Amino acid sequence: MSLHGSVIKSGFESHMIVGNSLIDMYSKCGQVDYAKDIFDQMQIKDIVSWIAMMFGYAAHGLGEDAVALFSRMCENHVKADSISFLAVLSAYRHGGLIDKG
Repeated sequence: MSLHGSVIKSGFESHMIVGNSLIDMYSKCGQVDYAKDIFDQMQIKDIVSWIAMMFGYAAHGLGEDAVALFSRMCENHVKADSISFLAVLSAYRHGGLIDKG
């Protein structure tokens, strides 16, 4: 959180790469809610933003949320790639949704 505060103070919070890094950092620290807040606040998202959030959900057993995010990504005309499919499959596995996967 201290790092996030420094990012805000220096005015870098609107940079997509910084946002992606914060999503990844918070997800890895178990703060998926903070990661989601940053994701939702990002004005511009790339495929990395979507994948970072999906992997964050997957790592914490939130498979349904990851799959819903994947659907939202497709609705926003972001082209899925092999890594995004891996994130969804990981979400199914971590979320106990093996049959759906």
